[in-house]
Amino acid sequence: MQTIKNSSMPNHKVYLGKIKDPLPLKDMEAKMLRNEPAKPLRINFDQHTALLDINQPRHAVLQKDDRPAYVEVDADTDIITRLYVPIAAKVLEIYFTDEAIVYVTFNSSQARHSLRRGLPEFELFYGLLQAAKESGATLMVTATMHKYEIVDVRPLLSSSGNECDDDDPTPEPPIVPVSEERCVELFNLVSGKTCMPDAVTPGCIPFKYPSAGFQIRAHLMCYIMIAAGATPEKMWISPRLTAYSSNDPQCEVHWGYHVAPTLMVTQDSGPDVKMVIDPSLCTGPVTVDYWKSLQGNPNAKLTPACWKGYGFLAAGRASQQEANDAMQDFRLFLEDMWEKDGKPPYKCPPEK
Repeated sequence: MQTIKNSSMPNHKVYLGKIKDPLPLKDMEAKMLRNEPAKPLRINFDQHTALLDINQPRHAVLQKDDRPAYVEVDADTDIITRLYVPIAAKVLEIYFTDEAIVYVTFNSSQARHSLRRGLPEFELFYGLLQAAKESGATLMVTATMHKYEIVDVRPLLSSSGNECDDDDPTPEPPIVPVSEERCVELFNLVSGKTCMPDAVTPGCIPFKYPSAGFQIRAHLMCYIMIAAGATPEKMWISPRLTAYSSNDPQCEVHWGYHVAPTLMVTQDSGPDVKMVIDPSLCTGPVTVDYWKSLQGNPNAKLTPACWKGYGFLAAGRASQQEANDAMQDFRLFLEDMWEKDGKPPYKCPPEK
């Protein structure tokens, strides 16, 4: 684990590394289920230790094996005050809207990330991001939850996960159109999996967390529809998207890209039409053009693709179990947002 100097937090220590043994966390959770007192737990990282409040909503992210964590530790109490999971990412775009903020989009996260010029490490981080964009190198990037403000950038020294093989010899099944009624049924089938307040279960899909994670959601929706006998595809859209959502405390979200499943639908009159299945934005199936109109950039590019493509613009593959495991982070993000801001829908526009 690396100790990171951060001049913006003089009373904090910052560590970046992997936890040695996640088992004590599971034992502590078992005690909580039995309503036994849970004191702060000493966590052993590669080269350091720190105390974790087991009641912190994000503690469960440390239970995943072989994944680094970024933690901020109070220098006086040795208690972890903030906990984030870095992502391995390639830079897709860097752009400015004002002098104070640089916006960055990555291939492995559709959320628009921001890098503030007031950050003491701004020049270092900005230089790494620019170099990675030019070279295509992969970085390890840490950002805050919900607002996606970049707090750390560093070269990726080793792989943080399995690389997906793009070469898949399995032929795609022919696309079979469904009726309008069946399309609605399939929409309701996937939207019925949404995570509900006080019922964020391991298999639910957090459609009500609109900031990020849609490539995972789209993949899980495809698996659900395939199991129901449908033949979905996907539609990608990019860049610089802004969508209204009363499920976000700020009432709008910014994405570098977005993706949702599609189905071919037979109309009562006229040719078959492609419909988008996106419970994060809509209450039912919608046309591709209408879906695009909801995302704030009339010049955005639409890219249709087969359902199997998991990452940005259909790169890589993931099993249903792998996608469900990756979705757990966003279930935790949803619980954290609800704990801090209350349950949606939020008052829009937000009160000043």
